[in-house]
Amino acid sequence: MRCARPPAAEGRLPDRRSSAEVDRGQLRRGHFGLARTLLRPRRWRHLARVSSAVAEQRSFLWREANRRLVTARYHIRGSRLVVHVRHDTPDVAGLLEVFVLRNYELPEPIRSALKNRVRSRMLRVADLGGNIGLFGLRVLREFPTAEIISFEPDPGNARILALTAAANERLSRWQLVTACAGAHPGEVPFLTGQYLESKILPDNGAGTRPIPKIDVFPHLENVDWAKIDIEGGEWELLSDPRFAKLEVPVLWLEYHPNLCPVPSPRELATEKLIQAGYRIEPFDERSPGIGELWAWRPEAT
Repeated sequence: MRCARPPAAEGRLPDRRSSAEVDRGQLRRGHFGLARTLLRPRRWRHLARVSSAVAEQRSFLWREANRRLVTARYHIRGSRLVVHVRHDTPDVAGLLEVFVLRNYELPEPIRSALKNRVRSRMLRVADLGGNIGLFGLRVLREFPTAEIISFEPDPGNARILALTAAANERLSRWQLVTACAGAHPGEVPFLTGQYLESKILPDNGAGTRPIPKIDVFPHLENVDWAKIDIEGGEWELLSDPRFAKLEVPVLWLEYHPNLCPVPSPRELATEKLIQAGYRIEPFDERSPGIGELWAWRPEAT
């Protein structure tokens, strides 16, 4: 396998050695990383599976096996869509979930209902908890002309999402809001730098910083599909009286124990959605108190 030279790690000072010395050092470390990976068949199979999501599979394997924090640009396999990933971080797990395990695969009759809407106008999608933009890319893969608004308060995640949105701007109108999605404007104590698990913590928890929060309900007007994955921030939205009047035809919700006011997040999420008039697709919890579900309004289908 030919090893391509990876990009420099973010924030690293320029190396004062000669370019030949730098190249040899990087290649040596890269070969050692690949050797360690090849000696661990389970990790090799995992990386091979994840890398199948992108067209530049060899480059992806090289960088991930090297186990260094670098940001790299790829194309989603079978499309022109561009994605940016921070290697050796949970970004890679997110790529696996969305484009290999297909976590956001649309069930019927939801897919048919959304495709019927696309025939008359552009699909409008709200992405609450945009992370690095993987959900937005999943939307664009099936609905290339969709209009997306993503809310991502974590500065590191938002930077990567902005790179991805800019790289795909010819294919879509993709807006990024760097704030928490909530029911009331203000500031909240937010734990940053946790990749997929950055979140609001109560009572100014350790490691938090103040992050702006906006009232997201006006942004949900005239939206066809909303994804809500905000690590506990969903309870403020589900408990707001406006949620029961929400006219969004299709919702994808991930619920969490963080900030949940009752012992069973699953029961509360189900109750709030049914009270708001949604039907729910059967679902399973992937870990205690954390699960995903599809919900839709019967009149939308």
